[in-house]
Amino acid sequence: MMPISEDRIIERFGRETFRKGKDYYNKGKVLIAFLDGGLLQGYVKGKRVYKANVSLSGLSNKCSCPLGGNCEHVVALLLFYLSDEVIDIPKLREKLMKRSKDELIDIILKAVKEEEILPLVEKDENGIKLSSILRA
Repeated sequence: MMPISEDRIIERFGRETFRKGKDYYNKGKVLIAFLDGGLLQGYVKGKRVYKANVSLSGLSNKCSCPLGGNCEHVVALLLFYLSDEVIDIPKLREKLMKRSKDELIDIILKAVKEEEILPLVEKDENGIKLSSILRA
């Protein structure tokens, strides 16, 4: 698997789509992203909130926007991935498996109240923020 880089993203999606995607990324329009194996999934705010996913191995992708993929939403998601803010699902699952039932209930209740939950999973977790997909 070739490493993901800005140059590879430009090569795959073109300069104009990259420029638009970088603008989305810089404006904080990637609301949340998850990595599960080699599949990156996330929500990006455009005219609506779109769900995008991309395979990190070949950069094949889909988006719920009118283009259906190969769009600025996918580029923004990939740039978010490069920023290392993505939630690694297998690692998160491993951390949650170490928690008691009562701790898990507390985490769920606090998440319902729209609080950040990753710090509740591991207090010293830095650099990863779980944001509501409803954020403006």
